[in-house]
Amino acid sequence: MKKIITYDKVCSLYQETLDNGINLYLAPDKRRNAFNIYYTVDLGGAVDKYRIGKKDKKAPLGIAHFIEHQLFNTPDGESVGQKLTDLGAVVNAYTAHKGTAYYVNGVKHFNQCLEILLDFVNTPYFEEKSVETEKDIIIKELDLYRDDPHSVAFESVIANVIHNHPMRHSIGGTNESVRNTTVDDLYNVYEAFYQPKYANIVITGNFDLEIAKELTQSFFNNRTSQDLEVIPIFDKEPPEVVKRSGFKKMDVITPKCELTFKIPKVCNSLDMKATLNIFFSAEFSSTSEFMEKYDAEIYGLNWMLLDINDYLIVTFEYESDDPIKTKKDILKTLKNIPTEEAFDYIMKSFEARFMTMIDNANVLGESLAMNLIDNKEIIDYASYYKVFTYKKLCELLPLINFDEYSYFEIKPK
Repeated sequence: MKKIITYDKVCSLYQETLDNGINLYLAPDKRRNAFNIYYTVDLGGAVDKYRIGKKDKKAPLGIAHFIEHQLFNTPDGESVGQKLTDLGAVVNAYTAHKGTAYYVNGVKHFNQCLEILLDFVNTPYFEEKSVETEKDIIIKELDLYRDDPHSVAFESVIANVIHNHPMRHSIGGTNESVRNTTVDDLYNVYEAFYQPKYANIVITGNFDLEIAKELTQSFFNNRTSQDLEVIPIFDKEPPEVVKRSGFKKMDVITPKCELTFKIPKVCNSLDMKATLNIFFSAEFSSTSEFMEKYDAEIYGLNWMLLDINDYLIVTFEYESDDPIKTKKDILKTLKNIPTEEAFDYIMKSFEARFMTMIDNANVLGESLAMNLIDNKEIIDYASYYKVFTYKKLCELLPLINFDEYSYFEIKPK
């Protein structure tokens, strides 16, 4: 295996691509008690059309999330969760916009845990009765999100920003799309995207590298990938937002707000995301001048970046006693250029954060899995940020256009 990253002499990350295309990323660390196994697939909630060779296909909204639920059903009827619980391990999964992850955390019986994870993810069993039962479960889950003010605000503002990209919809789809999903839909999309060449295995913590590699190679001995490429299809997205503002009244005490920007890319995604993360950390973190000013008036200011083709979608989420004034001050602050002193402080905080991540095998595994889902490769962020300069920040920041945005507010009834 090829060593691709050394984490400050603590442990190293090794990579190898098997003959069928699946990628292994292994970071053994014998100092740890536990191990973490992630299996990621390049199928996320933001896929409703795809191309196989020259044929275009449609998929119901939310099908990635539906498949994630259904894969826990096994042909023998045994509970995957119970099998792993009996081994002292826990299993879970999540669907993101750009991919799906299945993971197991354990302290003993590494071999069995890895084999169970590989087996259930690669053994689809979509049976009519269980699919119909799952529809009710997923719809109840969607209904819960519609009762949650934060979820309502986020999904509403995203729909007001994005015209055509399926990311404008909930990862779980709609009640209608879930109801209309068939067994054939599930198998067709599964067979297209759950091929080894669109999957990654990430293992961190206390395990033996050679054993992990041998077990994985043995499992995939007779499992191949198709020759034809499967490519998600996205309609062209216009530069303007759909709607500038919106609101909804719900049972809240303090207004909950989402201020979301649609920003055309002015450079590669990595440089642009780094520029924005540094800028936002300098201007809006808990130690910033902005937050010191608003200490008693604004609560839980967070931001998130979403990458959709030609744009970055940046969402600020916060609660405020004076939401309109807060929005105006955020817009005003976005015209700033951080001082070099603030830049140096933020870069040191990033370095400390990376060290904390390295020292926790569970956090490292989760970070690597999300790295693969978001970027389709592992980016060594610690090394990248070490060479990111203040000069580069000052060159890129003025090029970023915050003109297109939408604001959504959850108001008290």
